[in-house]
Amino acid sequence: MSFQPVRERALTASAGAQDFGQLFVGFSFFLVVAALLLMAMLLVFSLQQRTAETGLLLALGFGARRIRRFLLWEGCLLTGAGVLAGTVAGSLYTRLALHGLSTVWRGAVNSSEFSYHSEWTTLVIGGLSSLGTAMLATWISGRGQARRPAAELLASGAEMEQAGAAQGGRWSTAVGVLGIAGAAGALAYGGRSAGAFFGAGALLLVAGIAWTHAFLVMASAKSRFHIAVPFPGNTDPGDDASMRYSENTYGKRYKLTRAIGTARGIAAIGIRGAAWRRGRSLTTVAVLASGVCMGVAVGAFRDDPRAHAHERRSGTGGFAYYGQSTLPLYDALPVAEVVAMRVKTGDDASCLNLNRAQQPGFLGVHPEQLAARKAFTFIEGASGWDALTHAQPDGAVPAIGDEATTRWALGKSVGETLSCADEHGNEFRVRIVGVIANSVLQGSLVLSEKAFIQRFPSQSGRRAFLIDTLSDPTKAALHGVEFVSAWRRLAEFQSVESSYIAIFEALGGLGLLLGSAGLGIVVMRNVFERR
Repeated sequence: MSFQPVRERALTASAGAQDFGQLFVGFSFFLVVAALLLMAMLLVFSLQQRTAETGLLLALGFGARRIRRFLLWEGCLLTGAGVLAGTVAGSLYTRLALHGLSTVWRGAVNSSEFSYHSEWTTLVIGGLSSLGTAMLATWISGRGQARRPAAELLASGAEMEQAGAAQGGRWSTAVGVLGIAGAAGALAYGGRSAGAFFGAGALLLVAGIAWTHAFLVMASAKSRFHIAVPFPGNTDPGDDASMRYSENTYGKRYKLTRAIGTARGIAAIGIRGAAWRRGRSLTTVAVLASGVCMGVAVGAFRDDPRAHAHERRSGTGGFAYYGQSTLPLYDALPVAEVVAMRVKTGDDASCLNLNRAQQPGFLGVHPEQLAARKAFTFIEGASGWDALTHAQPDGAVPAIGDEATTRWALGKSVGETLSCADEHGNEFRVRIVGVIANSVLQGSLVLSEKAFIQRFPSQSGRRAFLIDTLSDPTKAALHGVEFVSAWRRLAEFQSVESSYIAIFEALGGLGLLLGSAGLGIVVMRNVFERR
């Protein structure tokens, strides 16, 4: 008899389960960023619209610090009301997301049931984070306004942003070059990992935004011309009195940006308008670019398991069918070509299991059969199935698993070991010597048949089969084997990934809608200012 610590293993497995709180923070990242940028932009618009009021307060003797306090308290009142409403809406949004995981996104959790639970600390942290961001945007904008001379603030149109120095464009260009270099390094040293892919994408996004800023700086600083505002009631802009009134009252002539070089036409006017308010333009570009970037990047992970099912390097290994039986078979199946495997059941170590597998299942196979077919693609560690026959210095049993099994279900990488129990309850160590791309072997670790028999001698016969051709399925089914197309089995595993991709795309789409709303607000505000 052997005794298993059932409670301890269950607690350990659940402790290593997927943290859906962090998962949905990641899912909603661009949505959160888009909302924060839009909120900050609206608060800044509110302050800029009242530039003359700030100038009047300064002229009446109010100190800059006191004016900033006025603005902060006003912003706190408005944002506080929004935070209360948003906290309630956030709770409803979470319930809606959980409902989605139970219905349209059910494939992501393999039919697990969820119940809503929230803690007041979570709600407080979320609300204070939003409030703090709004207050920071209000303080920065109010601080800049209160520092400007009262006469300049009182002047009509003084809220317009003046063209900055060319140094800002050079810094942005340098940031863009560093972003490209960092993306190249992430791809070169990060390998095939999703972290390297999204890290490189984020750096490319930063580079694109930085170069957009450099372009706007160049567009606004390339060529300028001056105009004077005529004296009220005087229609002659060339009159000396109106020129003196303009310069004496407003302190300086207004500067309008002109398109790059001597460009003309609608496009030139559009470039000039975008460069006039670089902060607004850049915020809109950043939000829209982030949403599009996430949608394209996540969509790139979609895979059709049937497209390359016939290829040996694909997730099907080039096999046409995957068969399994409840009872072991000792006779050869009446099929043309088959790779038969011994099976030791254990915890499901596939992506269909949300908990961390403690005692994974094992498949025992003759390595030379898979090696001769060059089946599956090795992405880490060993480059072939013969690695299963190489003895380990410390006596550990070499094993090969697919990416979903080793990295996500077991939390292991090449070279690491895990402690397992043989059929007598004795512990032995298994070392991951190779990782293959997601495959139909997902859910178990593959051992050589010799090592398998040493640890599980009573598991005689074969219960799993990889089949090249199946001429007569009816005759083979008489042996009690259930057959499924290899690509369908792979598609079942990939349904989890596809569901997560759908969630990412849905939430990224919401962020893109927010960015589009921000674009509309920016254009409308610019039109009002330039009437």
